[in-house]
Amino acid sequence: MGFFKQLKEAWLASVTFDKLDDEFYDQLEEALILADVGVDSATDAVEKLRKKVKERLLTRADEVKDALRAILAEKLEVGDASLNLSTTPSIVLFIGVNGVGKTTSIGKLAAQLKAEGKKVLLCAGDTFRAAAADQLEIWADRAGVDIIRQNEGADPGSVLFDALQAAKARGVKVYHLNIGQPDLPSPQTGLAALKKIDRKVLEYSPSDGYRSLREKLAGYYQQYQIKLSPEEIIVTTGGSEAVLFAFMSCLNPGDEIIVPEPAYANYMAFAISAGAVIRPVVSSIEQGFALPDVAEFEKLINERTRGILICNPNNPTGYLYTRREMNRIRDMVKKYDLFLFSDEVYREFIYTGSPYISACHLEGVEQNVVLIDSVSKRYSECGIRIGALITKNKKLRDAVMKFCQARLSPPLIGQIVAEASIDAPRSYSTEVYEEYIERRKCLIDGLNRIPGVYSPIPMGAFYTVARLPVEDSDDFCAWCLSDFEYEGETVMLAPASGFYSDPTRGRNEVRIAYVLKKEDLERSLLILGKALEAYNNRK
Repeated sequence: MGFFKQLKEAWLASVTFDKLDDEFYDQLEEALILADVGVDSATDAVEKLRKKVKERLLTRADEVKDALRAILAEKLEVGDASLNLSTTPSIVLFIGVNGVGKTTSIGKLAAQLKAEGKKVLLCAGDTFRAAAADQLEIWADRAGVDIIRQNEGADPGSVLFDALQAAKARGVKVYHLNIGQPDLPSPQTGLAALKKIDRKVLEYSPSDGYRSLREKLAGYYQQYQIKLSPEEIIVTTGGSEAVLFAFMSCLNPGDEIIVPEPAYANYMAFAISAGAVIRPVVSSIEQGFALPDVAEFEKLINERTRGILICNPNNPTGYLYTRREMNRIRDMVKKYDLFLFSDEVYREFIYTGSPYISACHLEGVEQNVVLIDSVSKRYSECGIRIGALITKNKKLRDAVMKFCQARLSPPLIGQIVAEASIDAPRSYSTEVYEEYIERRKCLIDGLNRIPGVYSPIPMGAFYTVARLPVEDSDDFCAWCLSDFEYEGETVMLAPASGFYSDPTRGRNEVRIAYVLKKEDLERSLLILGKALEAYNNRK
């Protein structure tokens, strides 16, 4: 039964025009509600009719009916009724009482959109009306489109969830803020070298890497006042292998290393591979993730302690260790004769004007330092898997080389690209640096404008750890991918609990990487704000 027919029947059954008094308007309002006009719309229509009757001095039934008809027609005027299919995916929701033609309209629209070359997915959310899903499936077959359905009586929300998952698989846009994969172009020098490779055989390289690359790296470090010979540099398969080989060479099963946390999650895996134990010293977001007091380190030092591991500038926090903090670490390393593993892959990205203090700058511990490096971040070349392990300790170098020889060689093609990339003009590094400056400001300002969100200002790298107004960031991050979208888009974040040894820490924190262009960061911030609002307003 159509709307106007329902209205007519409800009108004839309950409304009389003998007298235009309050009782008449009450009857009219009830009739409109019974005809599914809606409470708010019915109340508004009656009030408008009252005014028209009074202003125009209407007395005849036909005059009043015409006035009401005009009011209702005006309410049905919605302007441009064309579908907005600009989002990905676009969702069209059909609601209405039984018999108004929802299923038929859905079927016709599905056929039309399919004929226009669009991908169409029907979702049978009406699980209570008998044969409703069956009817929709018939229309899906006729139109040649897919359908998501469950049995009668199923939770409609679960059906919609399945449909959302299917829709995501079909193209919901996800802004990846969870991983440090820069989107900036790699240097043209590196890409050109890749294109020019003309070899008949792609052979093994030396186990410690090509000498020409190690010479180039030595020259690169010179600009940071780090004096090295090619023999003190070992080329590895990414920075990760450098960390693993350092641990395997320096640590015995049961040995312990002290790590300021939050820390790069893979450190834990590499320690486990070496049979070692990570003893965390936890920093706090309230203190900007500054290095804890020396006393906190010394509480953990025992006969099994073999080293301290730092990441400077830090992943995941973006914290930059001060000269004072580096000197405190140096003193502990010297006092207890510990190894100092220093991951410095983000040295190119320091934003505060503060000096870069490398572990290799520390005097008196030269034989204790193991420097970890990679070309992944500074040249946007994560895929070539070229890193470096640097040490002046010959005994340690010999131990590392045994692992290098066992895996034969680092990637040949990657070394060629990395060596050429070192020759990139200074303008390349400057442009990349300035871009991250802008992204950093955009992200941090935007995060701290979202109600309940707090992020300290990262001093280096391209990450920040932010506190969110949620109890469980793991659940929130998963929900953003499984249950939430805003205009066909969502965000992917990294729960900070994964950066602590104790999984109960960082439960309301996330790591965010600002490796997307400014426009995408701004959009991501909008979506994140919408997600937090929706998540915290769930019933």
